[in-house]
Amino acid sequence: MTQHLISITPKPAEMKQEAYERTLKARAFDITRYCCAGYEYFAGEIVNARTLETQVAHLLSHTHNEVRALGESLKKRHVGGLQREC
Repeated sequence: MTQHLISITPKPAEMKQEAYERTLKARAFDITRYCCAGYEYFAGEIVNARTLETQVAHLLSHTHNEVRALGESLKKRHVGGLQREC
């Protein structure tokens, strides 16, 4: 993906080569992440309810919208279910 972006995206004259490559690598990562629908389902973790709630709280307070959305998704699917079962 990075090589494809390099082939179609000219480097601005004022941009350093390292910054150009770093930018395109980040863009390639973002594109790949969005192409992998359901990426949050690919990871597994065994934790107790208190640890899960702490982790979700950290995700919900994150500065990036994507991370907060993941926290909301986990909260709806797991933490809410834990509270109803207890």
